[in-house]
Amino acid sequence: MNEPQVWTLIAVFASIMLGVQQWSIGSLRREMLARFDRQDLRTDALESTMSTRFAAVDARFGDLESKMDARFAALDTKIDDRFDRSGELMEARFSDVGHRLGALESDMTLVKGHLIGQRSA
Repeated sequence: MNEPQVWTLIAVFASIMLGVQQWSIGSLRREMLARFDRQDLRTDALESTMSTRFAAVDARFGDLESKMDARFAALDTKIDDRFDRSGELMEARFSDVGHRLGALESDMTLVKGHLIGQRSA
């Protein structure tokens, strides 16, 4: 171990090992960066595709929403028209019932007057 050649061989071997280790780490690093870049590209492509699809779904929902709004507006109009007509019809019927009750009341007054008049006689 005291010979300079042994120390030289140890230094050369250590240098070779460190060089191989550096090369391996550098190679691994480059490979990992390349894979990360490819994965980033895939993720970006997927994001673009999903954004396009979501935009299409949003457009569909927008169309459906406008159609449903139009249908609900038409339904509201129909319901309002029916309630307006029903209200008018009910007012006419109540008015007719009121007239009939008035006539019945006057008839009952006549009958009552007739019955009370017969008792006193």
